[in-house]
This record gives sequence, structure tokens and C-alpha cells, in this order.
Amino acid sequence: VSGKYGNALELDGSNDYITTQLKGHYNMDFSWSIWMKSSDANAGLMAVSGASWAPGAYGIYVSGGAPKIDVGWDGNGIGSGSLNNNTWNHVGLTVQDSGGTSDTYKIYINGVLNKQGNRNWFKYDGTNIGVRFGSIAINDGGYFAGKLDDIRVYSKLLSANEISLIYQGDMNPIEVSSIGSNSATVTATLLESGGANTTLDIFYGTSDRGETTSGWDSTGSVTAYQNAGAYEFGL
Repeated sequence: VSGKYGNALELDGSNDYITTQLKGHYNMDFSWSIWMKSSDANAGLMAVSGASWAPGAYGIYVSGGAPKIDVGWDGNGIGSGSLNNNTWNHVGLTVQDSGGTSDTYKIYINGVLNKQGNRNWFKYDGTNIGVRFGSIAINDGGYFAGKLDDIRVYSKLLSANEISLIYQGDMNPIEVSSIGSNSATVTATLLESGGANTTLDIFYGTSDRGETTSGWDSTGSVTAYQNAGAYEFGL
């Protein structure tokens, strides 16, 4: 189906969701970003969640039309506004590890800070629980009905400016095209950061999970202030 950018995922709100090989973050900064279009007042967006809510689970979802987070066996926090207006809305979440029991979270709606608070996000280890999209095992969340697009998971803390850039469409995802037996083309948009060029490193090989740089077949680098255009590398 048509999405915010190209095509999107469409879920019917009944037992449909997307599972990934990603696992929950633990004692580390992380950021989530997602575009949604729905008239569903209660719907899961992104969560570290199984079929039931358990210690180590957490997520962001729509509750009564408003953005809400829940951290299993610690507490929750709800923002304001109506996300169930059947238009495209961007939802961003950042969590900063405090090294203690008061981790700062921020919810952004359409590039603007909507809710900030503190929870003990890492009270329990959720690294054995998968990351899913379109579902959360909480009564006022549940399954998502509508469209989801441009879903992002970062193992770092995004700044307010970076969240705003995603909302504006200026932090485009990397696109890989023209894949052949000996080459491929990568297109990406690179943005100026602190007055210096931003560098994009491209790694590829036979394995992309748990490998060090030396474990890959090769690496390439593109440097630019703005649009780096296409970069072709051999396989």
C-alpha cells in the first residue's frame, strides 16, 4: 500500500504484527522512530514484547489517541494529542541510560517534544525479548490497525534536532539498489554536523550480526556535506 515514503505496512488490528531479530536494549541509550497513520485509539507501535507483558518488556503505543510508554513492572507515562486522526504522524522515542534507576525518556510527536519523564527502563534485562512493531501486550494498547512506515531503531541517543530532521525527511534511510553479481549501488543523504563533513561507512560481507569490521569482506566510505548521491562498490 502507499505510504509516507513509497510503500508502507498495513495491519488490520487483529493478530497482525511484525517480529524482528532485534532484542531489547539493556543499560544503554537508544532511540526509536516510526511513521503511523491510523484511526485506532489504542494500538501498539514499537515494543520489546512477547505474547504477554513480562519483566524486561517496554514499549510505546497509542492509548486513548495519545502517545504512551510503559516499562514493565516499573510504570508508564502518557503524552498529549490525538494520533488517531487518520493522517500521517511521526512518533519518536529516546531513552538515555542514567547508570542508575532514573532513565530519562522523551516522546516526540511530529518533530516536537511532547512528553518527558524518568523511569527505570532497565530494571529488568529485556535482551531475551524480541522487538516487534504493530503490537504491544497491554490492555490499552494491543494490535495496530492502519499503516506504518520508515521504522527505525538506533542504539544511540538521537538529539532533538535529529528527531526533527527525520520528521522533515532530511535523514533519509540508506537505499541499496542495482545489486548485481559483482557490484551494488548505495544512495544516502549525509548532513553537516558541527561544521564538519559527515562520513558514511558501508560494510558488507557474508555476515552482519556480531561481527567486527575486520570480519567483513570489505568497506567503503562516502564523505559529503549534503546529498552524497550514489556510491558504487564491488562485491
